[in-house]
Amino acid sequence: MLLTYIKAVVHYKSQDKWDQLDIGAYYESNPFYVGISYRGLPYKRLENSHQNNESFIFILGLQANDLRIGYSYDATISKLARYSGGAHEASLIYEIANDRRKRKNKMYFLAPCPNF
Repeated sequence: MLLTYIKAVVHYKSQDKWDQLDIGAYYESNPFYVGISYRGLPYKRLENSHQNNESFIFILGLQANDLRIGYSYDATISKLARYSGGAHEASLIYEIANDRRKRKNKMYFLAPCPNF
């Protein structure tokens, strides 16, 4: 069965004086997914008066049953970009849960989350 989703994602993190916002969208058409996100807080300046723009994140992957294979690239857009080529990340995820537990979790599932 072919299922297609578009998922919006917002993730805010804060600790002491540090905070960060990730905002993006994912397109998933089983078994493939692709997404783009922005990381930073453009309205907030850091202590050294630079804009808090960090990166754009590009994500793609494949899911087959309980196995997910993913790749992401963080394209740096801050002043660090001249010293960094960005960051690459590969993931291999195998979800271990019995069928009964998976069915139980799906009954209480309220909001879809992207797979990384």
